[in-house]
Amino acid sequence: MKLTNLLTNQVIVLRLSDQGNDKMVFTTTTGFCMVAIQPNELSKSSKSDGVFGKQYTVYSDGSVALYQGDKLKDEVGNYYIVKSGGVTYRQHGRIGYQKLIVEMLDN
Repeated sequence: MKLTNLLTNQVIVLRLSDQGNDKMVFTTTTGFCMVAIQPNELSKSSKSDGVFGKQYTVYSDGSVALYQGDKLKDEVGNYYIVKSGGVTYRQHGRIGYQKLIVEMLDN
């Protein structure tokens, strides 16, 4: 079973890669990935991190592996970064999905 009808946002996944000479840059890992982006609830974590209102929950069907530190760019040019410890794999019946906690970056 797939979550494709719930995944409404298309994002490009950028991941740090080693360029040699102690240089790391974000490079595209896939053409695109379909996800659902939802604002995070008002919680202690969003207040204590000093980024009130900039944290989001992202759901993916897991077809593309997403990791902490990955950068996501949505269709309108917003950038999000996957928070440390913010990646979980979940199972609901036969439906497997990935849940991410991300922070919107200032452009």
